[in-house]
Amino acid sequence: MKIYILFHRSFTPRYRVPQFIPYLRQRGIGADLVRLSGNPFDRWRQFRRAGRYEVTVLQRRLLQPWDMAVLRHAARCLVFDFDDALMYRSSGRARPFSVSRMIKFRRTVGSCDMVFAGNSFLKKETERYVSPDRVHMIPTVVDMEQYTPKDHTETGDAVTIGWIGSRGTLRYLQTVMPALDEAARRWGRVRLKVVCDAFPERHQIPLIKKKWEETAEVDDVKSFDVGIMPLSDDPWTRGKCALKIVQYQAVGIPVVCSPVGANRDIVKHGSNGFWATTHDEWVQHLSTLIESPGLRQKMGQAGREIIVERYSLQAVGERIVRLMRDLTARMETVQ
Repeated sequence: MKIYILFHRSFTPRYRVPQFIPYLRQRGIGADLVRLSGNPFDRWRQFRRAGRYEVTVLQRRLLQPWDMAVLRHAARCLVFDFDDALMYRSSGRARPFSVSRMIKFRRTVGSCDMVFAGNSFLKKETERYVSPDRVHMIPTVVDMEQYTPKDHTETGDAVTIGWIGSRGTLRYLQTVMPALDEAARRWGRVRLKVVCDAFPERHQIPLIKKKWEETAEVDDVKSFDVGIMPLSDDPWTRGKCALKIVQYQAVGIPVVCSPVGANRDIVKHGSNGFWATTHDEWVQHLSTLIESPGLRQKMGQAGREIIVERYSLQAVGERIVRLMRDLTARMETVQ
């Protein structure tokens, strides 16, 4: 079997189906990864190549009707893979609902033989338009061979609260800066490490600024003692697949997060981390973890067990292999 993966030209395909390519090849499934062209004629040529492959995966791109018609005609089996609430506008917009986005989303998923949705919210949204047996929840995962456990015995004088993300999501971190400042005032030995290409402007908590680098990403996450993932609660954030939390928990550190979207699925309140919705809850739960190294280690280990079982490349890879083979066998029977 060979699969054809088409991805949006403005994204770097580090996660989702493309990250499984080495794993798939080990199991006899070849894969070609292609960045969609911005030129319509070149893009249609890319679409027509789909007929050479048993499965075509369209990643995170809602197509115009004419593009989808060309791709659907060429593809033998078509899968749509996504991990964001593409049918809604992003956080911060006055109106999250978009008729045009919803129509494009409905048309795209309705034209596919199978859909890989990144979390339960996205799966439920997709099932409004297609049969549930065509929709599968495939979480965003990490490779546990790279994300080895943090050594909790290497503790310094200060407790490092960590956040990793992009410039576009920094606004969520800004919402909890007052709670972080209060925790730092209360305990004195607390600092915040931000791994990003931009940094908070107003803060009282001691701040470590670390520019994101792919080669240093795992080591940066391991340098945290507590990971945080604040979010607003809106349709866009409910579609987020909690990659930050997956990274934190994969190396065995506890989490304080907003109970939104996939955050609720991964973090079990009081077991591998805490949910926080108010300023006081953020301060309280951060304080609990700051004062107890033993609890940090215990919760971190519990979180890592969840990632190994449900959010690792190794666990989810076998499921993708099975789904791909089942799909091609089913389509051959129909034809």
